[in-house]
Amino acid sequence: MSDVLPNSIADAEIDAVIREMEKKYPDECYGISQSNRWKLNEMAWQRRLAEALGESAEWEVRLWDRTRADIIHGNNVIELDWASKWAEGIGQVLWYAATTGNNPILCLICTDIKDQDRFIYRAQTVAFRTGVRLWVIDAMGERVDTGGKEIALPAP
Repeated sequence: MSDVLPNSIADAEIDAVIREMEKKYPDECYGISQSNRWKLNEMAWQRRLAEALGESAEWEVRLWDRTRADIIHGNNVIELDWASKWAEGIGQVLWYAATTGNNPILCLICTDIKDQDRFIYRAQTVAFRTGVRLWVIDAMGERVDTGGKEIALPAP
């Protein structure tokens, strides 16, 4: 696991997300360091997607085996991950689906869709064979492509 921020996300944007998260969720954000800010940014995407899905969506749901599903919404379990970590995300969401009985959805966060299309292609191929639905967040366009319906994300 790398502690490197995606290059296209500006430090000022990350600082703004951290300040907002610290206000709303002080316990979860205690002791955030420069080296793990990318993880908080992933948490910010989880929260934003959960808010966009509505009140029935829960995020950071602790399961019986102490793993944490990013989002549970209705009968779906959703794992968000950076596009380059697509394989890890598929494995995680399949585990969460097996333990919860919910339908698996992998949501990839892309900071540059044209540059990261190879990761999307790989994820699509494996997702199709394993029954995982694939969503893609265009981080620069602030939207989610669910393969049919587009979801607008709330402001950070």
